[in-house]
Order: sequence, then structure tokens, then C-alpha cells
Amino acid sequence: MDFFDYLNKHGVIYSARDGILYIYESLDLVGASVSELCDYLTVMGDFYWPDGSVYKMPKKLTVYGDLYICNNAITALPDDLMVGGDLDLSETAISQLPNNLIVGGDLGLGYTQITRLPNNLSVGGDLNLSHTFVTELPDDLFVGGEIDR
Repeated sequence: MDFFDYLNKHGVIYSARDGILYIYESLDLVGASVSELCDYLTVMGDFYWPDGSVYKMPKKLTVYGDLYICNNAITALPDDLMVGGDLDLSETAISQLPNNLIVGGDLGLGYTQITRLPNNLSVGGDLNLSHTFVTELPDDLFVGGEIDR
């Protein structure tokens, strides 16, 4: 299903401005058969994307709430990802994170293929590294909460 068809079918409030698609509420793609998301996407609420229907993250994705991508086949995050709340990547095929990633809330990396953390990673809440291959923490890491190893 086309992404815009999905938005219209489910009554999602959105608009396009300055080349960016703004979703003015939380977006739930659980069970959706959307094959591709558009680039330059801003979600004002939470974004639930826990299945494998889409394998590529959009460029310039901004989520003001929480972003749940757990149990997804996603293998890479865009360099310009911004998440204001929690970012849950648990049980994904992600093997690395972009440098300078800022997550306003918790960052869940449990059961991923992550081997090292990126430069200048900032996590406002807790950092879950359980069942990952991370063996050392970078000097420039900021975590506002606790680190679960």
C-alpha cells in the first residue's frame, strides 16, 4: 500500500510544507503493509514501526515523541535522525548507529548486532546494552540515566 493511501485511509492528520511531510499525531504502522515511507518526514507524536514491512529508513526523519522500531529488519539509521523521546531498536538487525545521535529519552539496543557506540552519542534517559557486543564505552558518551549492560 502507498504511504499516502495509508494515511488517508486511517484518517491521519498531515500536511506538507517546505518539502517536509508533517504528521500531527502519533503514527502506528503495526500490521500495515506500507512498502515505502517518504523522505523528509516529521512525526509530532510517537511512531510505532515494529514489523518488517519497510526495510529502509527515510532520510531526515524527526520524531518528537518515542520511536519504536523493535523486531524490524531495519539495518541502518539515517545520519540525520532526531528522536525527542525514547528510541527502541531492540531485536533489530541494526549493527551501528550514526555519529552525533541525540535521543531525548531512553535508548534500547538489547539483542541487536551493535558492536560499538558512535562518537558523541547523547541519551537523555537510560541506555540498554544488554545482549549486545559492545565491550567499551566511548569517552564522549552522555547518558542521563543508567546503563544496563
